[in-house]
Amino acid sequence: MSGGSKQEGRANRQPPGHFFRPTSEPTANRQRLTAGRLSLEHASLTWPRTPGPAEMANPPPSYVRQNYHPDCEAAVNHQINLELYAAYVYTSMAFYFQSHELALNHCTQYFRKRSLKKREQAERLMWLQNQRGGRVLLENIHRPQQNEWESSLMAMEFAMLLAKRVNQSLLNLHNLAIDQKDAHLCEFLESHCLHEQVKFIKELGDHITQLRKMGAPESGLAEYLFDALTLNASKKN
Repeated sequence: MSGGSKQEGRANRQPPGHFFRPTSEPTANRQRLTAGRLSLEHASLTWPRTPGPAEMANPPPSYVRQNYHPDCEAAVNHQINLELYAAYVYTSMAFYFQSHELALNHCTQYFRKRSLKKREQAERLMWLQNQRGGRVLLENIHRPQQNEWESSLMAMEFAMLLAKRVNQSLLNLHNLAIDQKDAHLCEFLESHCLHEQVKFIKELGDHITQLRKMGAPESGLAEYLFDALTLNASKKN
């Protein structure tokens, strides 16, 4: 080997442990990287911080949870169980009036429909709880305070008391959401719960007034006419 060839070989040989790197990167790659850096700088973006060991050992309860106070979560669970209790009571009323001693079929359908609506409301609140990153905690549902409802007027009056109790619980939950600045929960309650509950209270009030004007509960004919005419007509509307 000539002297010139030996010098060229030594110049091209890399020191031990040295990885070969090209002395110049391709022009296309350099332009792409430069454009990428410019776009990131102009967007003022920062790379996400790597979680520390303490954060990895104690992960958050839910990765979707944001601005959802534990008091709101507990109040939503309370409302879920109250809605299920109301559904339980309306079911009791519905099948009481279906018995052969009374046979008020439209009254049965009315309270059965209310029971289904209350269950739907409870499930809607469960969906909200999961959407916000909370946990649904169901409790024991107490049995209705009575099984004999005597008349449709008595059932309507008890349903009114229960409807107002449910509405007050919704108002308390709404006020709590306002205090915690939870705009999403406020909007949900206003759109899906409060309006419907107030509408139901007005409906019950109308039924109670009509029954009393017709002579209920003393008049059995009033109970029959209310079932056959009023509730039957409201079912068609």
